[in-house]
Amino acid sequence: MPCDTISTVSLELKNANRGFLKKAVESLGFTVSEDADGLYWRGGRYERTEGQIITRDEEAGRRIKRLYTGEVVKHNATRFGWRVKQVSENKFQVQRG
Repeated sequence: MPCDTISTVSLELKNANRGFLKKAVESLGFTVSEDADGLYWRGGRYERTEGQIITRDEEAGRRIKRLYTGEVVKHNATRFGWRVKQVSENKFQVQRG
């Protein structure tokens, strides 16, 4: 793809937890700003009312969605007293107690 081409990708996250989403985006090295309407970072944004991530980089969009899912898994596992071990980039091992 030529460097002067801009393509936009939309990902749907209807009831996203903004805190988890912010952590996911920041883990990619972006600085995130926030207001009542959503989250904003260089090259992308999350629109709260539409429940969508809009980004120019398709791969970054997919990574944000995977990282967001990881944040949800970690939070819910610890909430129920389970241990979480990340065994690779997209794989987690969850053990009770």
